[in-house]
Amino acid sequence: MYKILQDKFVKDNVVFFVGSMIIAVFNYLYHPIMSHMMSVEEFGEVQTLISLMYITGILMLVVGAVIVNIVANNMYLHTKEYKNIINQLYKLSLYVVGIFIIGMIGVSSYLAHFLQFDSIVSFLPLWLIIIVGVPSTFFSSYLRGVQRFGVVSIMN
Repeated sequence: MYKILQDKFVKDNVVFFVGSMIIAVFNYLYHPIMSHMMSVEEFGEVQTLISLMYITGILMLVVGAVIVNIVANNMYLHTKEYKNIINQLYKLSLYVVGIFIIGMIGVSSYLAHFLQFDSIVSFLPLWLIIIVGVPSTFFSSYLRGVQRFGVVSIMN
């Protein structure tokens, strides 16, 4: 048992697991606390925005998995091709997110009416989270690829 706990892979995964569980507890506490602090309409609006954020985050999860795979397998480590692939993925993600946000701005009045929001200003936090999410996903994915799980847990 002692030998297993000395393995770097096991230690890193234990750190990542503990960090993920701590975050999960805070996420679990979020809903009961916020539901008592907000009206039903406000809580519903926040939950809708969170759902939209999760839906838009699917693309970044896919790109993040690709980055982890490239970095972890050292396919092109320390070469121009490696840096070029990462930069191209980053630029592509920024373009796709930019087009998506411009599209959301274009249909935001219709979407706000459909979701029964008071105004389109409610979408502003969603747009900001999506914009900040691109660099965050790339940095987190790179750290997971180089097995810096402790830093990833703290970052989360």
